[in-house]
Amino acid sequence: MATIIGSGLEGYLHRQARKRALSRIAEAREEARQTLEQATLEIEALRQRVRTETERSIAAERGRALAQARLQAKHLEASRIEETLAELWESAASALQRVAAGTPEERLEVLARLALDAADQLGEGTLELVVNAADRPLLTDDFLQALAQRLPQEGTTHFVLSPEQAPIWGGVIVYRRETNQLVDNSFDHRLALVQRTMRDEVLRLLTADGAQGSAPPGAPDRVTIDAR
Repeated sequence: MATIIGSGLEGYLHRQARKRALSRIAEAREEARQTLEQATLEIEALRQRVRTETERSIAAERGRALAQARLQAKHLEASRIEETLAELWESAASALQRVAAGTPEERLEVLARLALDAADQLGEGTLELVVNAADRPLLTDDFLQALAQRLPQEGTTHFVLSPEQAPIWGGVIVYRRETNQLVDNSFDHRLALVQRTMRDEVLRLLTADGAQGSAPPGAPDRVTIDAR
């Protein structure tokens, strides 16, 4: 089943982008090649019709025709890339929703890891966990006490379940009561964050050069998705 730790969603998108880019970009490039070939045939026919015209006139017409063909090819490729990008976000959302639909044991481990990640960011104190309606029954007092014992400095941080529930797919939103600070580790927020921060990187991967490359060294490792 699926597990999430931090932000390996970026790695998931890298892999999916490379996989889809090779086929989608190749398809777009083939259509672009055919467009250019057709333009070349039309140019040759034009050359035959205007033999009596000067070479300068022919060259100008040829340049305009090729420029138009290249523009059409560019627009076609851009459209294909945007379609693929939309499919990637949809694929990532589906993977997260499969995680949210896991067994109680799997969901508890996901919630534990995300809550501990939030505690690491918020520091000591009383941390209030807000989850969706389906996950609320899983966060028993015994579980929350055991979760606090997994922190490096045991006894300085306490987890409590919020009386409220959140309209989220899964994951957890954690508030620090003393300061009203929060860490939103819900699946919805993590996906939205990745969409904002990784769009340029994913677009690079979907270009011809990026599709042949690999994930850049030092990429953050916050969420890991293993969708089966």
